[in-house]
Amino acid sequence: IARFDGDDHKYIWDGHHRVIAIYLSGYRNFLYPSEYSYLYLTYQKALEVNFECGYVTPFDPRTEIRVSDFRKFKENVLRMFHIENKPIHEILTYIKQERYQYV
Repeated sequence: IARFDGDDHKYIWDGHHRVIAIYLSGYRNFLYPSEYSYLYLTYQKALEVNFECGYVTPFDPRTEIRVSDFRKFKENVLRMFHIENKPIHEILTYIKQERYQYV
């Protein structure tokens, strides 16, 4: 669960399917503490690409959601970076132009 500086909002950052499965089961509408951990971020970091850790789908969780499967997009971007050694500005342009593939 992502928590952001400056507000009390919490966003499911990873594990959406598990959370929905628990909720839709009808048994409970909460998570046990052992079922999640907090990821502390800033909104600015969520909007920045970080090639080194593989974060290439920047978005604003306050107003956007990522599509359910953006794996091919991410693989393509990381291939451009690690294997093809394309210039960073070209990859960033691609990410901006192709946002519809992940947001």
